[in-house]
Amino acid sequence: LDLLNKLESNAQLAKRPDLIVHAILWHDVIYNTHVKNPDGSVTNRPDALNVEDSALAFENEKINLSEEDSRKVAQMVRATSGHKISLNLYHPDYNDMALFLDLDLSVLADPYDTFFQKTKGIRFEYPHINNRDFCVRRADFLDQYSGKEQLFFHPVTAAAYDATARDNMRRQAYDLRQLVACTKPGEHFQFK
Repeated sequence: LDLLNKLESNAQLAKRPDLIVHAILWHDVIYNTHVKNPDGSVTNRPDALNVEDSALAFENEKINLSEEDSRKVAQMVRATSGHKISLNLYHPDYNDMALFLDLDLSVLADPYDTFFQKTKGIRFEYPHINNRDFCVRRADFLDQYSGKEQLFFHPVTAAAYDATARDNMRRQAYDLRQLVACTKPGEHFQFK
């Protein structure tokens, strides 16, 4: 719903907002954060598998789109794996791909309290990881993403989101590491 609202606010930037709506609705249709192994252990499921499974689910559904439009939507969904655009800036599909990817990461530029609440939601998705490890891994992820040369691709949304997103990620990585540093190994702490 958040992405659909943000698309509506930026509809003037889209060439084919209808295709972006499909990408928004399908890009996380398969979202499994962990896998139970035959030995009973639980491990993280790579996000790339979720992305590919979501794209395949879209492609296997009977949707009233042309073959070309379906290909474009599936390409947008697949681009969420790593959030990279393989299209040239002048490719006719670049604009909508860039806008979709920027909207997908726009949560990073939400007000900090909202951004932190969404991280609490992400924490809920990883019950198989203890709080300490979650905080360390999340901080590492935020460091990695905040260090990317290019987070956002559409010139308008990039200008609107980039600085705030990088500040939010750096701040939250610091906050999570402080939380970990203030507890002793093995000590239980509440992720708040």
